[in-house]
Amino acid sequence: SVSGINYFYGLYASYPSQLNITNSTFENGNYGLKYTSSSTSPTVTITDCDFNGLTYGISALSGAISISGSNFTNVTYGLSATNMANASGISDCNFTNNTRGIFFRALSTAPLGISYSSISGGTDGVVAYGPLTINCDCSSVRNNSNYGFNLQEGTKLQLTSTNLDGDKYPIYAYKASSITLTNGYNTLLFGTGGKVIKGSLCISRSSLVANYNRWNTSIPPTQPLTSSYELLNC
Repeated sequence: SVSGINYFYGLYASYPSQLNITNSTFENGNYGLKYTSSSTSPTVTITDCDFNGLTYGISALSGAISISGSNFTNVTYGLSATNMANASGISDCNFTNNTRGIFFRALSTAPLGISYSSISGGTDGVVAYGPLTINCDCSSVRNNSNYGFNLQEGTKLQLTSTNLDGDKYPIYAYKASSITLTNGYNTLLFGTGGKVIKGSLCISRSSLVANYNRWNTSIPPTQPLTSSYELLNC
């Protein structure tokens, strides 16, 4: 366990040949873990760790990261990942009461997988930039005051068996490439004054097919309810 004054690093690593962290607690500082990697470096792995009361739980630059069984609570940025080059994954994690649960910027099409995880009670759940694909399944992104998913500049989103409930805008897109919801069995319920999907999407709005999802109703409609989305073309 590490704790201390503001602007400290719990752990800082520059181009490590291997970085695996297990059963550790980072709290009450600026950075829990900060590291710089490269596209040829091994995947950084974080397992069964807690990040509490920090500005950045994890700050990652390049490479790839795999996080499992970990908790991020009362953190400004739970995971802040920039210029990521390879496939990353988050599983069995809880992001609670953070300003931004996950901020992820990719340089390539390498995907981000989110599974069996909860992102709730913050301002923005997941903010993503770049040509990556986010595959989110069996997870919950709930009760964030602004966005559940904020997709920017070419990001693709695929949702399966995920609960988006209580976010003002469960999905916000700015020049996103695609949103795949067909046969997803997702719960898509917007908060007060919002829409399930809002923004601009670089495909025809008529191609947004969303069979077998719940859209602010107890009956899954064949198509999205027109009152539940507000989309422009790019």
